[in-house]
Amino acid sequence: MKKQEVEAWTRKICDQIKKNQQVEDGHVELKADLIDAKKAARRIAGMCNAASPEPCLLILGLDEKKGATGVSATESDVVDWKAQVFAEFAEKQPVVLQHVSLEVDGKTLHAMLLASDEAPYLVKNPTGQGAIAREVPWRDATGVRTATRGELLRILVSTVRLPEIDLIGGTLTVQRGKLHDRSRDDTADSSFWHVYVQFMVIPRTADPLVIPAHRCSVLAHLSTDSWACDSWLCESVTLKDEQGSPQSQIVVASAAKMSITAYSNFNEEMFRKNAEAHLRIVIQPAGSRNPIRLNPILEAAPPQGKELARWIIPPDFMSDETYIAALQFRMSDQGA
Repeated sequence: MKKQEVEAWTRKICDQIKKNQQVEDGHVELKADLIDAKKAARRIAGMCNAASPEPCLLILGLDEKKGATGVSATESDVVDWKAQVFAEFAEKQPVVLQHVSLEVDGKTLHAMLLASDEAPYLVKNPTGQGAIAREVPWRDATGVRTATRGELLRILVSTVRLPEIDLIGGTLTVQRGKLHDRSRDDTADSSFWHVYVQFMVIPRTADPLVIPAHRCSVLAHLSTDSWACDSWLCESVTLKDEQGSPQSQIVVASAAKMSITAYSNFNEEMFRKNAEAHLRIVIQPAGSRNPIRLNPILEAAPPQGKELARWIIPPDFMSDETYIAALQFRMSDQGA
């Protein structure tokens, strides 16, 4: 994950807080400011153990209820604090994949993307007394406790590692016609939503990755600064291979391009032409405990052809490696 993707993830969480949406999950930890290093180490270890082998996000200077509070410490103080926190780990500590500082509402936030693929992570006994010298923490909802035997086995038993995902392009459009035959009829009274997202899948191991189509889902919603609609679940989700052919499952042995399409009935109450569009795409590979989550934010764009409205994934949401492919996507506009 690139720095701009970490920043985009962080800013999306800030937006969710402003809309009073729940944001903390098993992969995200928010702290309004620096906390005691021993407590921080235990919380980080618990989050990384429970989320392993997927990366986690620690955001400093952000409160789930108050929003952006900012970190009162200087950049060098944050670096020193980070060293103190990791000194509380025993043997192995999570690797900081990215450390991004950003301004939100005039406040300075620090977002750290942490690897968790070397779990279990142990922390030292904070008192330094007694027979118990180390603990394997485990995050349970928003709390942290000691891991159970079953949870330790879950970490240690091999599981499929999720691949890297690079977005290439995507569109959300409103098209005039009937949903079930999906014909673009300019004279039809009804309309439907159409989602198209193309991405590159890059396996992290030599083992083939199996992605069943029935384990894919797409949610969408629109929002402005003063309005937001409820998310709606798209139907007829289709997984397509590099040639654009629908597949019941796709086996990925090496880097491959694929796409997802989905449709939904159009509802006027959920529509604002100049709103920002959000997609939540969930892909559950076979043999993996955790799903792949794609959460692109799309910006309004001029409609094409018989479209009533169009949103596109902006280039700055994509990684550098897929920028050329994104340009090709825009030129060919396969989502239209």
